[in-house]
Order: sequence, then C-alpha cells, then structure tokens
Amino acid sequence: SSAGFGRHAMMVGDIVQNPDEPASNSKPDLAISSSANKVFIFAGRTTWPATLTEGDADFVIDGAASPGLFGFIVAPLGDFDADGIDDLAIGNPTYAAKGRVVILRGSKSMPDIVAVPDAMRTIQIDGDLAGGQFGVNLVGLGKFYQGSGATLAVAAERGNGDAGKVYIYKGQAAASGTISTADATFDGAAGARAGGSLATLGPLLGSVNGVGIGSLFNGGGSTSLFFGNEATGPLGGTSKVLTNSSSAGGNLFGSVLIGGALSGSTVGYSVIGDANPDIIVGGAKEGAAAGRLYIIDGSTVPLLGPSTDVAAGTTSAIVLTLPAGENGTTPWRGNSIFSRLVKDLDGDGFADFAIGEGSLPS
Repeated sequence: SSAGFGRHAMMVGDIVQNPDEPASNSKPDLAISSSANKVFIFAGRTTWPATLTEGDADFVIDGAASPGLFGFIVAPLGDFDADGIDDLAIGNPTYAAKGRVVILRGSKSMPDIVAVPDAMRTIQIDGDLAGGQFGVNLVGLGKFYQGSGATLAVAAERGNGDAGKVYIYKGQAAASGTISTADATFDGAAGARAGGSLATLGPLLGSVNGVGIGSLFNGGGSTSLFFGNEATGPLGGTSKVLTNSSSAGGNLFGSVLIGGALSGSTVGYSVIGDANPDIIVGGAKEGAAAGRLYIIDGSTVPLLGPSTDVAAGTTSAIVLTLPAGENGTTPWRGNSIFSRLVKDLDGDGFADFAIGEGSLPS
C-alpha cells in the first residue's frame, strides 16, 4: 500500500465527467492523498461500498516529479478553466523550499496515472518566498472575475518571516503550464502567520463568496473577513476583523474558521437554520481555560464593526466550550486547521460541522 494513505481526504466535485451522463446526475469524486506524493481519485457514485482500497481508485495523480508534501491538502476548486468541468487543487508546501500548487483540470476521461506535470492536464503555480510553505492551505472561492473561471486562494503561512501571505488567482482557460502572477494578495502582520486557516464564508454582504483568513499568531490570534464582489475581487469591498480578548499568545484564535460555504461553491449553508450562511470561529484555548467556539449568525454580520471582540458578548454569537479531550480528562490542545463545514449529516435540515484535535498525546 502507499505510505501514509489517508493523509488528506476530500470530496472534490465531478472532475471526471461521464459524457453520457446528464449534469443533473453529477456526483462528486473522492480524493485521498498519501505521503508517497500521490493522490488517489475514486469516481463518484450513488452507493459507496463498505470498504475500498487504494487499488480501487479510478486513477492516480503521481507527484513524484514534484517531491515534498505533494497532497498535503486537496481542495475542490470548481471550474477554474471555464470548460464546464470541475477542477482540483493540490498543495505541496515544501516543494523546492518554497511550495507549489498543482491544478488538475477536470476532463471527460483520465489515464490510469496522471504524472505531474502533465502538458495537457495540469497547471502549476510555484511559491515565491523561501520557507513560505506556499500551498499549505487552499480554498476555492467560486467565480469572481468576469470572463474567467473559478477563483483560487492559496496561503503561504510562513512567508515573509512568518508574517504569512495569501494569494488570489482568477480562473483562466490556460490549457496547461504555469501561472506566475497573483491577481491579489493579503500580507499578514509581523509574525502573524496569516493563512494559517482559510474559509469560504458564503454570499454575505453582497459578496460573491466571502473569504476568511486566520492569523493565528497575531497576538492571541485574529481573523480577517472579506466580502468582495465581481467588481472588487475577493479582497475588495467590505472587510471586518474578529479578535478575542480572552485569547493569549499561542492560543491560536482563528484556528477554527468555518464559513457558510464549501470550497469551490458559492452556495450558502446555515448551522443555525435561517437563510444566512453563518461563521464559526474559535481557538485551542482561552488563556489557561478551555477554548470556545463562537457561532456568528450570518444575519448579524452586517452589524459587526470594522473590528469586533467576540469575547465581549456583542456579536449575538452562540458560544460553545470545546470538550475535554482524551478519556474526557485531557484538556483540548489544538484545533485542526482542516476543520470544515459538512452538509446535513443527521437529517435535521441544518448544516453540520466537524472539528479535529490532532495534538493529544496518543
């Protein structure tokens, strides 16, 4: 078996589109990466078997020629190249000591192995900052720019001496090759490690799809929210910052950052149950106390000021304390930056979310 199989797994849209199947029957594919620089793609289906092995994959994306952490993260991108088929973004934050993102262009068929780079099927974007870890976090934002496909946000969390930087790339119909210039960027404050978390917020404040950027080491941590549109791009328009006065340095406020949309989509979901996509933000701890999650009702987002302290009780947020960890006694230590919104798992009509804790001793 492939070493480290299961490093990252994500439903990634219909990237291999059956030409004989109507679009209404489209089913998302499953991508699972391994630490052997491979990503395994399992075609979407109505009924999944109880077990699958890597040998059941419909095809494999082989990043052996791009060594490092190829497949550290995979993200549904939507239709980046505007050909009507979903595409996939793959992060490799240690490639050439700077990082790389590979975009797999969806198609009506794929060979058993797609070796990266592939002149017809992949697009490469290379990081420009030594040690920046470009590609450590990715999210598809939907279509922002007129005449282009879906938009991609890429984080280089350790760039510029740990300030962090986030890059925005508009979709384009390039057949293959490389993209060398970002269409917009966000630079973090000194030592803030901006891009430690990224999220699609959903269509709020007139935006195509809001984007959230967590700066986990900006003091006790902060989260920047941008509500851009087709005229301004993702980082233009209205912006707001969330802070937490109960969070101390190293508490990583913003390590939980979950918006009301899924990567690659502009459809909004609510965990509270109204028509507005909600925002969930939190840290690993608050001082020496357990961390808390703040669920901000999307209907109240327009009322937030330019900078809002969620611990001040003025956000109309639902506040949840993170549970005890191992055996119900070990304190919660650190949130996975890959915590995500998920669709309605329990059939109650509300979206759900999942939070990982990867720092327990066993």
